[in-house]
Amino acid sequence: MKEKFIQLMSASVKGISQVVFIENIISGLLILTGIFLYSIPLGFITIGSAITGTLVAIISGADKKIWVTGFFGFNSVLTGLAIYLFLEGPHKWITALVCAGVTAIVTAALMNITKHFDMPVLTFPYIILTWFFIGTSFRLSFIKPGANIIPQNLLNWERDIGSSLDWHGLIEGIGQIFFLDEMVPAVIFLLAIFIGSIRYGIYAIIGSAIGWLSALFLGGEISLINLGLYNYNAVLTMIAVSAVLEAKHKNAWITGIFASILSVHITASLDTFLLQYGLPILTMPFVLSTWLIQNARKVFPNI
Repeated sequence: MKEKFIQLMSASVKGISQVVFIENIISGLLILTGIFLYSIPLGFITIGSAITGTLVAIISGADKKIWVTGFFGFNSVLTGLAIYLFLEGPHKWITALVCAGVTAIVTAALMNITKHFDMPVLTFPYIILTWFFIGTSFRLSFIKPGANIIPQNLLNWERDIGSSLDWHGLIEGIGQIFFLDEMVPAVIFLLAIFIGSIRYGIYAIIGSAIGWLSALFLGGEISLINLGLYNYNAVLTMIAVSAVLEAKHKNAWITGIFASILSVHITASLDTFLLQYGLPILTMPFVLSTWLIQNARKVFPNI
């Protein structure tokens, strides 16, 4: 029993680090520490979601070689955080944990579908489930949409051009992967990535810089750039395209830079599209950018 508990906790902590493609207990604990420093409730939601997703996978009979890596935890972590942050009501704690458990099942289902196309699921399970539950909150009274879920008419929307540039967004974009907008947690997350892989850490810095500079050069809203909302998808995209997924060519990092810039364009476009529904873009720009490059490589192997 003790051994099984240790395996569960180990896989759960790894599930936290798997959000940034790393299977490392120390990295997972560092990320969890950064989240706790930012918010104690978010810290408990993070570890609770990781345990719930992993436990559902174990009970459901998942291959041990897969669940011990934390694979069934990272989407659950992100879903739990998103549901807790974007929804309101007395039941949001339990809703977040239940959604985290459901995410593990959705992850398994989408794994079975995407394997036929030789595609990774990435964070798509968390995205689609979070969007569904936010939509549910408008129809069912047991949970309500939060104050930041505000559908807007594009005809009445105006760009924010009055803010002054703050370079902190260059680093805080790394924290936005976990919905955090403070410097200290972001630095801790970056340290966690470096501990897991120096290469991934370098790519995280490059991705954040590319996303931040691209948004600035293209005339993105300064208020969003300051919060790091244009570069967190670029960070994930840079790591995935340059190092994780079929990045066999020696110039894969160049493709990673291109994909990171692409994620900025998708961020702006998708944000505009979802504005009228009040839905957050989450990590969908990362998923779309990475999927596009992943499929392009099947035709252009030198990228």
